[in-house]
Amino acid sequence: MNIYFKIVTFSVFLVIGTVSTLYFFVSRESESFYQERVLTSLTEQAREGTQNIDRFLHQRMADIKAAAQDPIIRNENSTPKQLVKRLREIQSLNELYYSMSFFNMERIRIADSKGLSIGKKHSFSKYWKEITESNQDVVLDISRSESVGEIVLHFASFVKDEKGKKVGLIVSRILIPRLYEVFKHEEVKGHSIYSSPNTLIDLVNQNGILLYSSHRPQSVLKDGYYNQTVYGTFLNTSSDYFEDEDMLYVKSEEKGYLGYKGQHWTLFVAVPKSTILAPVKEMNQNLLYVVLSVLMLSILGALVFSHYYASPVVKLSEAAREIGEGKLDTRIELRGHAKDELGMLAKSINSMASRLKIRVNELSDLNTQLNGMNSKLQDNLNKIHEQKEEILSQRDQIRLQNVAMEDAFKRLEVRNKQQTASINYAKRIQEAMLPHIDQLKQVFPNSFIFNRPRDIVSGDFYWFDKVTIQGRDLFILACADCTGHGVPGALMSMLGSNLLTNIVDYQKYIEPAYILQKLHKDIQRELHQDVRNDSNDGMEISLCTIDLETLEMEFTGAGRPMLVIRDGELIEFKGDRIPIGGLQHPRQKTVDQLQTYRMQLEEGDMMYLYSDGFKDQIGGQGNGRIFTTRRFKGVLQEIHEQSHRRQEDSLQVVYEGWKGEHHQTDDILVLGVKVERVNMQVNSPKEFTRLNIQNESVEV
Repeated sequence: MNIYFKIVTFSVFLVIGTVSTLYFFVSRESESFYQERVLTSLTEQAREGTQNIDRFLHQRMADIKAAAQDPIIRNENSTPKQLVKRLREIQSLNELYYSMSFFNMERIRIADSKGLSIGKKHSFSKYWKEITESNQDVVLDISRSESVGEIVLHFASFVKDEKGKKVGLIVSRILIPRLYEVFKHEEVKGHSIYSSPNTLIDLVNQNGILLYSSHRPQSVLKDGYYNQTVYGTFLNTSSDYFEDEDMLYVKSEEKGYLGYKGQHWTLFVAVPKSTILAPVKEMNQNLLYVVLSVLMLSILGALVFSHYYASPVVKLSEAAREIGEGKLDTRIELRGHAKDELGMLAKSINSMASRLKIRVNELSDLNTQLNGMNSKLQDNLNKIHEQKEEILSQRDQIRLQNVAMEDAFKRLEVRNKQQTASINYAKRIQEAMLPHIDQLKQVFPNSFIFNRPRDIVSGDFYWFDKVTIQGRDLFILACADCTGHGVPGALMSMLGSNLLTNIVDYQKYIEPAYILQKLHKDIQRELHQDVRNDSNDGMEISLCTIDLETLEMEFTGAGRPMLVIRDGELIEFKGDRIPIGGLQHPRQKTVDQLQTYRMQLEEGDMMYLYSDGFKDQIGGQGNGRIFTTRRFKGVLQEIHEQSHRRQEDSLQVVYEGWKGEHHQTDDILVLGVKVERVNMQVNSPKEFTRLNIQNESVEV
């Protein structure tokens, strides 16, 4: 290692050690001091935030109480137009008001500043119940507004005429998100915590239910405070702040304002420590610049020092290098260092060079002897060269074989593309043979088909048609899962679709059980399935008919179920575990035992028919698990109120999220139909004669 480098390194390490220790101490002390100041500021601002809430609630309760005394509002002869005008004037007194309404004592909405739900009867909601059962002049309630459809802050007060008789109820509303404007009231001085986008603000009631959240608005009135560990710590201690590794938490409880005693609400403010300590980090960065400047000056001083004292050492090093290169006549002379350690080292190097010269001459004689040995080694090298030539020849043969393999691979690739093109063409044929979704939407506009084949073409298929029976319109709907997938499954699906068209449109079968019985026999006939042929190809299928006038539904399932969701409640028709097609086991139920289920549908009901591909999809975390029927039903219950397009998109999102990097397990088909009385006249319905078939039925 160069002497210059040693001296510089020692100086740098000395400076780095000293400055780093000082830097670490100053950084820690400044961080601790600034955090204490910020904690004091946060506590004060949180306390001012709750004071703003109390002041705001007190003022709004005074507003609604004064509005209840307004002459126009109290006058029973005031017209709705006059009431609306007056409500809008009162609403304009504060920009945070969203709307105001006036109800009569029968809870009929007489007037509304935004014209919402006029003439409709309001439910006996929380604020109606509280003001009716208590002696309070004004009540406060946070709940979802029936007219606005969002969570709002209600202020309600009875309106009395001049004789003290209750003639109605006046209600004002403020959207919960606008409470943020109350928190950041102008009375909070300096840098406000509410101006930081990273600040988490939550307001909970005395039961711990979330009333406002700046970062989880969807959890308002549903969940409690997002960090239950911190919430429990605050409940069990009298401290107004708490901190963990990443966050600083501050709480402030309502104290009331003037005559208003408060609602026992608690304001929680959480701020990331990274946000709090940002100024300290900036100061530390500036300090680091100073440290780097001192370090550079130290390095410069070390260079000057090393040059002044290391010059003799450099001369010794150069002489040693020349001797090492074979210049054994080299001699070193150091003026002014004859009696010190460097002079003694120079004398030793000169003596060593003399001895090395003698030793080199001796080695020259030995080299002559080695030359004879080298000739023998050359003969061996020639033999090795011949072996190398043979290896190169074998390598060329292997290269030719690789070229032949590449040609074969290219031919296989061309064949694969041709087969893929054929399958894609088969897909277009399959899609053309299936009924178009527009035929379904003509009868039930809010319907969708979620169809995801595994291998381009699908073994799952859907079928539907509209027929007329003695002047009554019926709609027949089916969802089938054929054995196999890809091309074999697609062939079975096209066979099944054609047979259903023949059975319904030409052979005039309309009873669900009889249609499936006939389909079973036709498949056995077409595939020659008997005791001489062990072919067990077939399908699982669910099929239903709907009377479009009465909305009476009949359902038969062979291995596949059907779901109906009404007002959030899931009704399942499991069907029978009887396959269609193939040879049936002697102890297995036969198609003649298929059950027919009946149900009186209502407008707004959501029907689902589906194959088993979705629930059997492998995915999730870890080694992969199937989605399961329970999860699939839960998804349908969550999305059934969405539009048909949103439902299809939601299923796609859930499916992709679950599948992840896994391959698709099976073909997937989901039919969703929302029951509605629209478009009763569809082009050219088929006129059928109803067959007299007696099937066992179950009334739902």
